[in-house]
Amino acid sequence: MKQVTLNIPENLYSFFMDLVKNMGIEKIQEKEIPTNDSDLEVPAWQKEEVLKRIASMKKDEYVSWEDLVKEVK
Repeated sequence: MKQVTLNIPENLYSFFMDLVKNMGIEKIQEKEIPTNDSDLEVPAWQKEEVLKRIASMKKDEYVSWEDLVKEVK
């Protein structure tokens, strides 16, 4: 079995779902995509890991935002 993930524009969602149902798709799982940061859940273990890494860094290991952008480009 193959699995496909699609992003459907809101104005075409009803049309698309009717089309899929008429094709005889057996299982449809609807999932709302988070629209902002408050909709995302970060596990506690991950937050703890980030704080641990920040606490263990030395001042000379920090990179300014400007330097980081130059490095990425």
